[in-house]
Amino acid sequence: MTASPLAISSPFFIRAIRKASNYPDQTGSGCATALIVIFLFITAFLVGLYMRHYKETEGGNFFSDVADKISGTIPKIKVER
Repeated sequence: MTASPLAISSPFFIRAIRKASNYPDQTGSGCATALIVIFLFITAFLVGLYMRHYKETEGGNFFSDVADKISGTIPKIKVER
């Protein structure tokens, strides 16, 4: 037995479908998934930088070289009296 098109478009039938289909959607916005994907991209980028630096410097440590470069570029203040 099939419902007539008039019965399917009735407000009662539409409310029943929405109630049965858990309307409005309660699954979430996907924010956690987006954060995980961003974290994976950043991790892959850092691993790629580390591998390239290791190959180009023939075994240099990327993180200590970056720390040395950052601390070496800070200007020293000389106070003269």
